[in-house]
Amino acid sequence: MLLPACLQRPNLVSFNSALDAVAKAGQWQEALRLLEAINQAGLSPNSISFNTAIHACAKSERPDEALSLLKMMRSYGVAPDVVSYNSAIKACGRSGRWQLSLDLLDQMREAGVSPDTVSYNAAIAACSRSSRVDEALELLKECVSRQMCDVVTYNSAMQAC
Repeated sequence: MLLPACLQRPNLVSFNSALDAVAKAGQWQEALRLLEAINQAGLSPNSISFNTAIHACAKSERPDEALSLLKMMRSYGVAPDVVSYNSAIKACGRSGRWQLSLDLLDQMREAGVSPDTVSYNAAIAACSRSSRVDEALELLKECVSRQMCDVVTYNSAMQAC
């Protein structure tokens, strides 16, 4: 006989759903608590778990926590993907740490993860927020050469100027 869902132990899907809810609300501390709760439940967080928690940190402008989560992913044997890096780049950019955003773009490539349009948009926006026009325009050139630009890319570059 199956127990009603409310009486069953939480699984990774239920934890990830809870993580998504707190991330959307910008509750980064609760996201970190839920990651710990996954461990306490005898489960292992996956890329969805980490990416959602990193997103919560990005939304709350908590770059140090986002970067810690990137490192923690590796210790769990979970490879950061384009979503992981993009959220970390956004976290750094939103808090004025443009150089760290660019460093993450480089780390991403070194890890064999190809930047996408979102990656470039986040890095250009980081440069724009910090009035780093030359860096933003260099990223724009790279993005154009890779044919990865969209309206957001051009708008971010124009804002930098």
